[in-house]
Amino acid sequence: MTLMLAAREVSMPAATLMVAVRMAWAARMSWLQHFSDVFGKTMYSMRVLLSFRTAPYFVSQR
Repeated sequence: MTLMLAAREVSMPAATLMVAVRMAWAARMSWLQHFSDVFGKTMYSMRVLLSFRTAPYFVSQR
């Protein structure tokens, strides 16, 4: 925060650049979070489907 204030005092374009970088970084992080969340859910659902598929097989083996 102090860095941004100092940049704003030095020059307005520098502050705008800092804010733009901040926003881009936040957007990238949220996109990464969303991707990992979707990936995790997909993997989990696939695992559940596989367990449902293989459950009768394991039961019949016993």
